Amino acid sequence: MEPLARFHPEDAHIQSLACYLGTRAAPTLPATREKCASVAEKFSKNPSPLFQLAVLDAQQGRHLEAQGHLVRARQRMEADPGTTPDVWGDLAAHFKQTSSLTWTEQALAKTGDESRTRAVRSWTVQTRRWMALPVDPSVSGVAVEREGELIRAAKDVEAALDKGPAVRAQTRLAWLKREFPRAAVRHVLDCEMNLRAGRLGPAKTSCRKAVAAYDEAVQAHFILGWMASMSGARAEARTHLERVVTLEPLHTEAWRLLAEQYRAAGMQEALKTLQGRYREQFAQELR
Repeated sequence: MEPLARFHPEDAHIQSLACYLGTRAAPTLPATREKCASVAEKFSKNPSPLFQLAVLDAQQGRHLEAQGHLVRARQRMEADPGTTPDVWGDLAAHFKQTSSLTWTEQALAKTGDESRTRAVRSWTVQTRRWMALPVDPSVSGVAVEREGELIRAAKDVEAALDKGPAVRAQTRLAWLKREFPRAAVRHVLDCEMNLRAGRLGPAKTSCRKAVAAYDEAVQAHFILGWMASMSGARAEARTHLERVVTLEPLHTEAWRLLAEQYRAAGMQEALKTLQGRYREQFAQELR
């Protein structure tokens, strides 16, 4: 590729391909970034080298820089009426890597081909629900350009909780609350933290705040359903667990707990219906 690129310095396709191959073959070499930056500047209508600069930054954890390259790429694409749906699909996939939820959705809207982008579309739906993040920024208080920061911080909190001592999780959650004081996910994370510490009352209060702020907060619904199951509040448990299997059909534990609640209440028809839905979803029986 290198001699070909030297022989055709004015060919945008060849130069972009050289940039692309460099990010795959030698992503850590300074020369790779220099090549892509040069191509991006020289061919000012081509979004491809900006995609590759975003890849390099995302790989090194520089998500905001990656996001900036993708915003510039989108501007080039919007200025070109010949931009194909496939390129919009590529942009959506790159925005996903920076957890830029709304911008991913907006790019997907221009692809037209739902089969090719099914995995990215599923990610957007699941992420909104797991992060309790409404579409309207005026409701969530989270600016579109900061969604990635919020999502990464929430994941950091959950990862820290899974590792044991809660000090790091508390520190990261304190940052999240300070930066995003209206985000509903802060209630979800408070709920999880209190639950793991055995503080059931505060956990329930926090999860209820989460679903009040955003009714599709799937993790809050699940925790409330689980807590209600454990305490014998069957009607409340069914309400929350039914919401979970609707919002997140892959949440197998919610299906199992809901089936238990139907059995305990003698709701045989509801149980048969649930088993049929489960069979359709997973191609196996719900025990």
